[in-house]
Amino acid sequence: MKGTMIPTTDIAGLQLPVQVAKALLARQPRLRTLSEAAKQRSVFWRLLNFRAAIVEHPVPLAEELSFWAMESDQALEDFLFDKLLAALPPDGISVDLGKLPSGYLPLLEVLGFEQHRQFEGWTAAINIGVAKLRSICACYVQLGLTDEAAALDRVGRQLSLCVEVCDETEGLLELAYSSVPNSTATLEARIPYLLGYVRSRPDCFGEPATGR
Repeated sequence: MKGTMIPTTDIAGLQLPVQVAKALLARQPRLRTLSEAAKQRSVFWRLLNFRAAIVEHPVPLAEELSFWAMESDQALEDFLFDKLLAALPPDGISVDLGKLPSGYLPLLEVLGFEQHRQFEGWTAAINIGVAKLRSICACYVQLGLTDEAAALDRVGRQLSLCVEVCDETEGLLELAYSSVPNSTATLEARIPYLLGYVRSRPDCFGEPATGR
């Protein structure tokens, strides 16, 4: 977003990483306003030079700048799934998540898998394969979702036994998942852990203000 001011500092002395702010701004709705030069010209000139008179810029970020401080559970959940995940998909190439503060990678890996699972069922696990599923299990552990990690680990073990995917594969994976005691077996039960992780670790999502 060349030329766009990104005020990223919050009152706690943490700021949203510039790469994250840019990714979020790129997906913000666009506003059209008169350019500073056009404001000095006549209405007739503006009509004749409409394209030159109008500039576009994204709607400024607001509470997204310190999303870890959002008080509304629904607002934070919507932001994580609808904005943050869309701006920083874990399988994308625009931003290296490993170079961001440490909370982004595990959170986005979990959000991405959760989203795929809601639409694809256990095909989501089949598509990513055993090795990737194991790494996602580790992300669940980081977020405090140890029951879910254990259940998904069992899914991975079952998947590794499948010589080829067939009509029965998803059913076998569901049986494997259900065979492990899991207090967070629904997305609704897991959401509070995701929100709690974000709110309790602002230093894993913001970075110290530099005074820019």
